[in-house]
Amino acid sequence: MRRYAGNEERWAAIVARDRGADEAFVYAVESTGVFCRSSCPSRRAGRSGVSFFETTTAARAAGYRPCLRCRPEGASSGAERVARVRAACAAIQADPQLTVSRLAKRLGGSTRRLQREFQLLLGCSPREYRAACRLSNFKREADGERDLMAAVLDAGFGSSARLYELSGALGMTPGAYHRGGPDQEIRYAVGRCALGLALVGATERGICTVRFGDDRKALVAGLHEEFASAELREASVELAPWLELVRAYVVGDSELLEVPLDVRGTEFQLRAWSALRAIPRGETRTYGELAEQLGLPGGARAVANSCANNEIPIAIPCHRVVPANGDSGGYRWGRERKQRLLEVEQEVAGV
Repeated sequence: MRRYAGNEERWAAIVARDRGADEAFVYAVESTGVFCRSSCPSRRAGRSGVSFFETTTAARAAGYRPCLRCRPEGASSGAERVARVRAACAAIQADPQLTVSRLAKRLGGSTRRLQREFQLLLGCSPREYRAACRLSNFKREADGERDLMAAVLDAGFGSSARLYELSGALGMTPGAYHRGGPDQEIRYAVGRCALGLALVGATERGICTVRFGDDRKALVAGLHEEFASAELREASVELAPWLELVRAYVVGDSELLEVPLDVRGTEFQLRAWSALRAIPRGETRTYGELAEQLGLPGGARAVANSCANNEIPIAIPCHRVVPANGDSGGYRWGRERKQRLLEVEQEVAGV
């Protein structure tokens, strides 16, 4: 990252509204009492009334408050923040050995910003996400009858000792998981969003359910019914970042990220859900089109059943599948919610 060490160089960046300087410094305006990014679109103050600070913390300590227009303590924009974290997640999944500093350098930003954006959107650090990916790899490898050591090595761990160090995140010893493990714990949180109430549920692997409704007790009761053998625990603080991501998505302010998912279904359901995730935002497919894509001509009903059994709407966007007659069609969480989701996506995509 360029340093912009001299004040004249910094002022030139402000005049040019240089986004490349946003992470290097902030500037404060004496007349308004606010501090801004170099790229802030607000009317520019005179040079004599501007001070420079290395960090937002220093600007606050000097008595200034953050600008509400450019939001210097947040990401450059919601879309840019989502794109950076999405790219970071993909890079970590492709190479679980990738260090945070190398990842930040690859994405062209600072380690501090990457840490902050991960915490905001995913509720964890890049390092924790990397550990979760490696654990997920191990769980996938260990689910069958394979040799434990082979599963450890194929998941990217140098030895079983390293995996045992992470057993706290796994929730049990590797050997216990390999034998099937105890009954699962599902954490959940409920909050209000533009579609009414939303419930997000997660296992140690990732999000396992997203539900919409109008009655909190009914949502929680439905969770108990669907996951009758699991131990349920409310975890509003832990799941707040994921719940916030759902809130932002349903009003078009964010794309749902490639967050860790705990998806379970038949082979056909998994194929269908994967195809759903490939439908671009703002577009739809008919049940018949998706069935043909999956190599099952005439299988529209099977696709509809897969959509009805999808436990993680939004992340697996079953609302993007519609009947051939042009109607929005049915939706597990209500036709009006489906229509609203489609309208928001089409508006954001400019369709």
